[in-house]
Amino acid sequence: MKTENIEVEYKEISNNHKNQKQMSETLKNKDLSIEELEVILAQKKLRQRKKRESEQQAYVKDRDDNIDCIIEESIHLNKQVKLFKEKVARVMVLQSEKLAGYGKIRKNSKGGFSITNTEGNQRIIRRRDTEPTWDERGDKGVAMLKEFLADVVKKRDVKNV
Repeated sequence: MKTENIEVEYKEISNNHKNQKQMSETLKNKDLSIEELEVILAQKKLRQRKKRESEQQAYVKDRDDNIDCIIEESIHLNKQVKLFKEKVARVMVLQSEKLAGYGKIRKNSKGGFSITNTEGNQRIIRRRDTEPTWDERGDKGVAMLKEFLADVVKKRDVKNV
């Protein structure tokens, strides 16, 4: 019975955050049994766990809202960029045909050209690269192939001897 009174008293005091010092003094002045202290501790742990769970739920909700917003915006931007690229490709094909009609594209051109506005301060360039580009991954691939072939050829030659 005594534990029930302490629980009620503890709840009343803990609900009022201004009286935290009063609660600790009350607990110090009373000679509490181990069971009573365990009840108080269990209540405190329960409150802390509920607080952590609510903070976690708030975090998860905020995180999911942020992800949804960013993904939605990126999908929208992706669609806009796709439409822009298609528009530029159509316009540049038309410009290429018009330039070819005027004779402004060289006979040996691979399809690249540029158009400049009247003021000369804005230019669009269409490049058609016909020479392949090479990067360090290609060098690494060649080295790995040479090493593999050297090992395989050596092993096969040893077996034949």
